[in-house]
Amino acid sequence: MSTAPRLTIPITAFLVLGFGGLMLIALATQFYLGLTAARENTIELLGDKAHATLEGIVSQIRSTMDPVASRGRAVARLVAGGELVLGDPHFDAFLLGTLASSPNLQSIAVLSPNLSLRSYQRDPLSTAETDASDNAEMERLVESSKTIGRASWATPRAARGQSVTQNRIALFDHLGRFVGVLIQDVRLSVLSGAIGRLARSGEPQTPFILDGSGAVLAHPLLIQGNLQVSEWDDRLPAAEELGDAILAGIWSPDEIAPLRVTAHPGETVKGLSFGDRVFLFVYRSVEFYAPRPWTVGTYFDGARTRTQVRRLALAGAGGGAILIAFLVLAFFFGRRASRPARLLARAAVTVRQGELDAVEHLQPSRIRELDAASSAFNEMVEGLRERETIRDLFGKFVPRSVATEMLRTPGGLEPQSCEATILFVDLEGFTSLAEKTDPLTVVEILNEYFTALVSTIEAHGGIITQFQGDAILAVFNVPRPLEDHEKRAVEAARSIRKVVAEETFGGNRLRCRIGVNTGSVVAGNVGANGRMNYTVHGDAVNLAARLEQMNKELGTRVLVAESTARAARTTGQRFRRIGTVAVRGRRRDAEVFTVG
Repeated sequence: MSTAPRLTIPITAFLVLGFGGLMLIALATQFYLGLTAARENTIELLGDKAHATLEGIVSQIRSTMDPVASRGRAVARLVAGGELVLGDPHFDAFLLGTLASSPNLQSIAVLSPNLSLRSYQRDPLSTAETDASDNAEMERLVESSKTIGRASWATPRAARGQSVTQNRIALFDHLGRFVGVLIQDVRLSVLSGAIGRLARSGEPQTPFILDGSGAVLAHPLLIQGNLQVSEWDDRLPAAEELGDAILAGIWSPDEIAPLRVTAHPGETVKGLSFGDRVFLFVYRSVEFYAPRPWTVGTYFDGARTRTQVRRLALAGAGGGAILIAFLVLAFFFGRRASRPARLLARAAVTVRQGELDAVEHLQPSRIRELDAASSAFNEMVEGLRERETIRDLFGKFVPRSVATEMLRTPGGLEPQSCEATILFVDLEGFTSLAEKTDPLTVVEILNEYFTALVSTIEAHGGIITQFQGDAILAVFNVPRPLEDHEKRAVEAARSIRKVVAEETFGGNRLRCRIGVNTGSVVAGNVGANGRMNYTVHGDAVNLAARLEQMNKELGTRVLVAESTARAARTTGQRFRRIGTVAVRGRRRDAEVFTVG
């Protein structure tokens, strides 16, 4: 009974119509949701940008003002301690040095109780004495300082073409007597420069600082060279006098919804409408630097949100057009490319599984790219087969881990200086065995012996770098790092001793001696240009060989250097101390141990 064939569709049509259709639906949904959220997201980003701007301005204020206040307190402490005395030349020199090393200071002055004002000027560095007895403000400052006795900041003002403020602190001598007021005039032009740089970086914005009366303390338009504050004598300008009509309306009661921006703690978000334009204000108060708090803020043009929405719409339309074109082209080319691509994918899976011999040879394709891919894949498989053959053959002559590293680095392994544990093992009585045994049997014995020891050493993470006659040189911790290499080497020595004691090799019972030492070595390829050998060198290697030989003198089978025993003991290894012995070729004696 025949079975009617089931309805099937080509894989290309399935992928294009199924997966592509779902992608189209997902893209359309995402595009719709993106359009509805774009404006709000952009405003949120602007709010975060405004917060970062405010933090930057506050940080600049603190870095400008706090050092001035700290210097004032330092001078007051020195005067109170008697280290500085008003009227002394040393006092004048100290203040002139302070002025020269403080670029934000315009001048320093000391107002004495008798209203004599001694000022220290910057350009050039000089001092001057004036009488302020007819200055009512100075008289009030002296009287208030006698009773308050703490530092304070004056109301900012314009002076000599720029905005300045004053830090004032009362001075008392070592007897507690009031001796004057230290007045430091601070240039605030650096604040306008800082917010000017903020205005020119990133999202277009206008940062500002207003004093307690609403006058402009810092603004991009106040940068020296653009607009001089001296145009308003000794007062700071209002926003409208600067020509910033937007900032002038910051305190307007005609506020609109702040575009749903979430304000950070301590900040105010405010939306204002100017004609057909909407501006977003973000500001906060900063205290401690004037009798009345300053207002630090910035504002953005709300048109930025509409620009972002238009960009998203254009990007979405372009993405939709590209997707449609992709679906059409994928359907056309997918039919021709599906079979070679499927064969290539299947062959790649076989390679990934390591079954190189089962990989089928890919046939040429009429599509140039697929034909090139098939040809390259076939060459890659042949190269992998050759590489595996080389690895297997190479691994018979050098440690497999070293062979793998050499194949990964065509230039060869770079010399490596590090700490490693060396294990040196040698057969006892091999010379007499070789004399009474025919050469073929000797080779058979050595091969069985070496096979057992190599397997044991590699099982503990070591690698064999040299076979020296009947001796083996093994190293732990190179060429790759090995955790607890001291412990592993000691465990390998125990296992070797047990294997040699319990097994026969070519029908013969053998005995061996083992030396283990930890120290600095240099590992790398050594030899002639055409023939290299990976091995290790250093005093640590020599000591391991000496310890192996000393077993004969001390009647032991395994000798472990103190450096190895000290590190391995922390991992639970137990040792029996032999003592301190002289080592041939070394100036210092060595403390040695054996394993139980």
